[in-house]
Amino acid sequence: MPKSASWSVILTTAVPDGASTELLTPGLDPAAIDPESAELAVGNAVVPMPEKATVDYGDGSVATITNATGEEWPSGATVYLYVEGKGVSEDLEEQLASMQSGIDANSSAITDLEAEVNANTEAIAALQPAVDKNVADIADLQTRVAALEAAAPPATMSASKK
Repeated sequence: MPKSASWSVILTTAVPDGASTELLTPGLDPAAIDPESAELAVGNAVVPMPEKATVDYGDGSVATITNATGEEWPSGATVYLYVEGKGVSEDLEEQLASMQSGIDANSSAITDLEAEVNANTEAIAALQPAVDKNVADIADLQTRVAALEAAAPPATMSASKK
């Protein structure tokens, strides 16, 4: 149901006090409206609800409006009905609150993880000079091994016979 809806009908017969008239209300979902929001007008006169008129929304396709004004509504008068949709249901509010709690908890966890990542980044940065030195030492050792291998005479193999 939209945020609000309205319908109207031109009376083809008079509606005496205590009598009812029907108003086609296509698209009305009685469960989705706020019944206390209903406003009614007959002709140019606002009819206080529920003191001077009542509405039965039935299955939603037809609303039955009962005249309690103490006066007859004349034939040819236009009857206007306006209703607002319900606000957020309590169940939905609870779901939203639960989701917000989850979001808050996740935000807190993300903040904690960001702090841990920052600490690890700082630790890695602090270790980088030692890593660089080890890489240089390895390169130096590789150079020295290559030099030793180049300077050493080739190994010979002797075969012995028994």
